[in-house]
Amino acid sequence: MDYEMVQLEEKSVVGLKIRTSNHNPNLGREVGGLWQEFLEAGVYQSIPHKQNDRTIGL
Repeated sequence: MDYEMVQLEEKSVVGLKIRTSNHNPNLGREVGGLWQEFLEAGVYQSIPHKQNDRTIGL
């Protein structure tokens, strides 16, 4: 695999958060629940000044 170093402009990140680990047996349920809350509770729609319609998980 080849890698390339790039310089990116500063970005703002908004949304919901949880703290977990890959060793957590409830990881899938917790992360899935967070996505469900994000989408169903209208969090995405309430974010002002969106630059595009893309959503990512970090």
